Amino acid sequence: MKKKILFRIENMEMGETSIRLWHLIHILSQRGNKVILLVDMRQGELLESLPKEVKIVSLGQGKEYLSEYAFLRYVELIDRAFILMMYRLFPILLFQKIGVVPDIEISMQSSLLRRLLRSPFTTSKKIHWFDVDSLLYKKRGREKLLSRLHQCDITVFPSDGMKNSFERAVRIEVYNSTCINPILNLEAIKKKSLEAVDFEDEKLWFDPTFLSIGELAPYRGYDLLLETHGELIKEGVNHRILILGDGPQYDSLQRRIKELQVENTFLLLGIKTNPYAYMAKCTYYIEPWMTYFSIHSLEAMYLGKVVMSPAYFEGEDRDFYTKSDLLSGFSKRGFKKGIKKFLYDSDFVSSIALTQKGNNFHRDNQRIVEQMEELLH
Repeated sequence: MKKKILFRIENMEMGETSIRLWHLIHILSQRGNKVILLVDMRQGELLESLPKEVKIVSLGQGKEYLSEYAFLRYVELIDRAFILMMYRLFPILLFQKIGVVPDIEISMQSSLLRRLLRSPFTTSKKIHWFDVDSLLYKKRGREKLLSRLHQCDITVFPSDGMKNSFERAVRIEVYNSTCINPILNLEAIKKKSLEAVDFEDEKLWFDPTFLSIGELAPYRGYDLLLETHGELIKEGVNHRILILGDGPQYDSLQRRIKELQVENTFLLLGIKTNPYAYMAKCTYYIEPWMTYFSIHSLEAMYLGKVVMSPAYFEGEDRDFYTKSDLLSGFSKRGFKKGIKKFLYDSDFVSSIALTQKGNNFHRDNQRIVEQMEELLH
């Protein structure tokens, strides 16, 4: 029996969590489930590429719908904040807004976990999909999060490594949990990878070019990658790094790029609606801060790109990544060593590429689908 599944997320802007959800919605929708997407704000590039049969319910308008006039925009923001507050205080209002009673509710962000637990749909199965940002919580926040996780029917971790990291931090097992790796919409990735990059970016590519996708935030490590790049350019190590994404560090990174005089070799291209076209054209993919089975790393591997990452993994995660990419170590020394290894040791890169061809993403998807069907039963 197909299920009515309600996903909760703040918005669908490009980001690790929203892209994981984008893939998941496509797969579940293809299998005949009725998918309802509840967003706090109707905002984000990924909304436009969801399956047509997905019902999108937004509580407030996104930034692209707000007035360009400062005063009107201010009034609209106040109005939106009031509407969101009303739904938080009186969740029963969702009955009329959504129109159906879901069989399953899934929160994709820990910021929405409290609202999941206060849902007016008392008969629905409550699932929390653990997001990587939760690993950044401080002690008090982690303890509060753990308490809420234990009130859910089940918590899904994207990998064993992420589950182990969180449980070590809280020193308690999340007993009502399971691990399900990210699923990929392989057909969509392949199709989008064949499209052209934006016209203004056509001349940016030369060999070798490293690509990375992610939020420009301190925890991502782009500042350290930039410093490493500046030193390598001074040493005469020819390469280019392109970053797709936006975030709080954008301005500071741009200033530092000018100070290092690497404007032509370290470029911040902003958010792109089709990152797969850029993946297809890059030489290598680089993750300055790996987030356990990073969705972009998996996408890049599927497109045949060798991935460089600084992270330390354990268990199944380490077995997978050491066969599929280079684990360089999160330091300037580690980055320099890794980039030089990619550029100057062609036999090493070829051996990884050969091993990577053994990854069977279709088989992995089938296994994940079976796990999902058991979870949603």
